[in-house]
Amino acid sequence: MSDSPFLVVSHLVKHYADDRVGYTALRDVSFSIQAGEFVAVRGPSGCGKSTLLHVLGAMDRPTTGEVLLAGRRLDRLSDVELAVVRRRQVGFVFQAFNLLPTLTAVENVALPLTLDGIAVAAANKRAGEALGEVGLAARRDHYPSQLSGGEMQRVAIARAVAIRPDLVIADEPTGSLDSGNGTRVLELLSDLNRTRGLTIVMATHSADAAAFAERTLQLADGCLVESNETQPLDAPV
Repeated sequence: MSDSPFLVVSHLVKHYADDRVGYTALRDVSFSIQAGEFVAVRGPSGCGKSTLLHVLGAMDRPTTGEVLLAGRRLDRLSDVELAVVRRRQVGFVFQAFNLLPTLTAVENVALPLTLDGIAVAAANKRAGEALGEVGLAARRDHYPSQLSGGEMQRVAIARAVAIRPDLVIADEPTGSLDSGNGTRVLELLSDLNRTRGLTIVMATHSADAAAFAERTLQLADGCLVESNETQPLDAPV
């Protein structure tokens, strides 16, 4: 890993307000992540995990504070520039899979590539390679309704990595899966982290899921309350 942090968050605040009530989701959050790290963000529902991931993934803007991705200030980018970051630098994996039901697995994976201007044939080739990487080459022409929950999440992971991102954001990726499929998805993310050197930030409420990461950031009521090393799963007790 490089000595320079790949992702830097400084005094991040996110406040939501309407005419009647205000809500602060993140309160003065600061941390850094090295390139190639697998970091878990833990905390109960409503603690700010998803909000933090949305800001890190250029899906939302902070109210105040700075976010640097590979040395670039995300909080200073225009909407168009943020859209380019999302298309080319950040791969997303969501709890609900977010696959289009009318597209096959390979078409779902290829869609972000074609939307970014890549020719259909080249996009399909990369999509097929990504599906092979997650063990679903034989299921490429199946629709989401023909896949299990674990398979749908692996398609979502293939879609995230097919763009060849710098960062993968995984928001409760096992939240809709049984324990067996959840473990397989976490093992896959861990393998991609090791083999591709992907930087992964994963939100989870589960200590078992967080144990797959190298480091854990603990959130409570929008505040970063703890950052520590996660003991490897095969570490002696």
